[in-house]
Amino acid sequence: MINIRSLLPNGGSKGSFTLVDAVAGNAADPHFFRIASPAQKERIAPGHLVKLGFIFPAGEERLWAKVTAIAEDGTLTATLDSEPMFGARILKQGAELSFELKHVIDTNA
Repeated sequence: MINIRSLLPNGGSKGSFTLVDAVAGNAADPHFFRIASPAQKERIAPGHLVKLGFIFPAGEERLWAKVTAIAEDGTLTATLDSEPMFGARILKQGAELSFELKHVIDTNA
């Protein structure tokens, strides 16, 4: 089993959240940290759900977000579709997020 915090610069940030680099997690332990295939990620479009890994000061969790836009540089924008448990004081359902494909753990695309 891998320590997710070890994949983050400085072990993650305090008082906010950090997104897990799912590609790095999968490279460190592909049996424990499974991710969507490159083909699945290529199909992601606005309206699809993606699962992202969050590290909050109180704990780690995986949450779903609904993609709203994809920029020309590949940056995805989404609204959080889940209600965080560990990050409830930091992030709420409906919050807007920006991230890269490397952060995507799973998708319904």
